[in-house]
Amino acid sequence: MAEDKLFNYYERQDVLPTFGNFKSAAELEAYAGLRRELFSDKLVLPPRLFRDADVLEFGPDSGENALVFAGWGANMTLAEPNRIEAALDGQVSVNGPIEHVDQLRGNVELTRLSVTAKGEPGQPRAVEITNQGTLTASLDRGVVQLQNVRLQGSGMDVQAQGTASITGGPLALSINGNVGLNILQSFDSDIYSAGSVTLAANIRGTTADPILNGQVVLKDATLTYASLPNGISKANGTILLSGKTANIQNLTAESGGGKLTLTGFAEYGEPMKVVATGGLANVFKDEIGMFDAIEPDLMSIGLLEIWRRNRG
Repeated sequence: MAEDKLFNYYERQDVLPTFGNFKSAAELEAYAGLRRELFSDKLVLPPRLFRDADVLEFGPDSGENALVFAGWGANMTLAEPNRIEAALDGQVSVNGPIEHVDQLRGNVELTRLSVTAKGEPGQPRAVEITNQGTLTASLDRGVVQLQNVRLQGSGMDVQAQGTASITGGPLALSINGNVGLNILQSFDSDIYSAGSVTLAANIRGTTADPILNGQVVLKDATLTYASLPNGISKANGTILLSGKTANIQNLTAESGGGKLTLTGFAEYGEPMKVVATGGLANVFKDEIGMFDAIEPDLMSIGLLEIWRRNRG
């Protein structure tokens, strides 16, 4: 059946052509092969025409097509007409067959990386994040080495270094930084947030099975959502990361005029278990009615489940 507009075809097929959602290097290699077939056989634009060509791509989405074109030797400029704006200055070099990610080698040196995410209409604040110092990284046979990565802006200061396989291999990363929670307000006008979260963690294992060691520290953290009758304020405490377990170390907070003390743990891939003592249990019982029974020491499924139930 003929389509009067190209987007009608994609709408009927329920597919977004610029988003691959790849889960493995093999899927990316297969996609690159399909692109080569399309451009060579259907469009009569063989990949050699892209070598050293300046290509401007509008609406690159998650960038799979741009990655293929760059592998064919194109100099890519991406223009995304949405609320996220990015600017890059520096050098990127990649050698090897794009169809085989595990054979690629390359280097990245960015003297400027600037990302601006504008909020919803009517929200004047924008999130602006830039690099501090030249951002450098290298790629060697499917392994990315982060050598100097530091991003700052909008209350955030995060550093990362180490190696990570993009083909499902081992991880050896360290991440340290501080994030101001007021950054959340720039994305949703129904959120009020304040305070900060500090992270210091080492990541080992693999992408599919990560192992984390370190800690997350909350300082005067506040988070309220317009559709919820109560939020959490003045949250202070530490969450210890040990292998596949996160342990809450006496986290204190306030909610609905009552004080709250949390202890508990979460295992990777399992529901969080939290013991809450203090005024919060009665606040939720009286105003939300979400627990079948309330005990002085309450075992719940976790704060995330509390939020999910009451949101909808």
